[in-house]
Amino acid sequence: MGVFQSIWYTIKNWKFVVFALCSTMNWYVFGMFPMIIPIYTKFALGMPEGIYASILLLVAFISSAPGVVLWTFVDRKLGSKVGFIISQAFWIAVLIPMFFITDYTIALIMFVFNGIALGGSPYFIDRNISNIVDEDELKTNQRREGSYYGVHALFVRLAAILGIVSVTVILSKYGWSLFNPENVTGDLLAGLRSLVSIFPSVALALGITFLLFFPINKKTIAEIHEKTKPKNL
Repeated sequence: MGVFQSIWYTIKNWKFVVFALCSTMNWYVFGMFPMIIPIYTKFALGMPEGIYASILLLVAFISSAPGVVLWTFVDRKLGSKVGFIISQAFWIAVLIPMFFITDYTIALIMFVFNGIALGGSPYFIDRNISNIVDEDELKTNQRREGSYYGVHALFVRLAAILGIVSVTVILSKYGWSLFNPENVTGDLLAGLRSLVSIFPSVALALGITFLLFFPINKKTIAEIHEKTKPKNL
């Protein structure tokens, strides 16, 4: 296929579009955390600027490694679709308590679980896109990872825009543009906590909803692999 024909064919694949919307919700959370955690750490957790926010993010990043091991096991047992649903549900369960946390040590512990949950999303995003490409290969007799990952990258840009809009709307509503560190209101703190907890949870819930309409499950994948298996094996 030519470039534009390939892109158009990719966009017409409704299974991919549904999954890309789910992935966008996850990337929204990925982008939200680095933006909001520094000010969340300072004003919601009462810690000085700088190293404390970095430690939270570092703990989450390190914890994502054993998280990938866990989600790999879940993938083998339940399949990439169900595994992704479970990983997002687990992440929601971790994020909701973040709204109420005021102690840095407790937040540090919660970010270990955030990291484990975080490990699931990029793993399952790649696994499911691979499954989409496998099915597409049966129809086109071409291996088109480049087209799918390229169009997927456009959806990811949408997630970045949504993250910036969310932060801008919430903080502007509570006077962030005129912010005075000596006058931290309860409404502003609630806004910061919602950006770390409620907004990401809602995004992941939408991600699960989109994924429920995604038809490529463990059984479908087994059928695809059976059809693509070399005949002499």
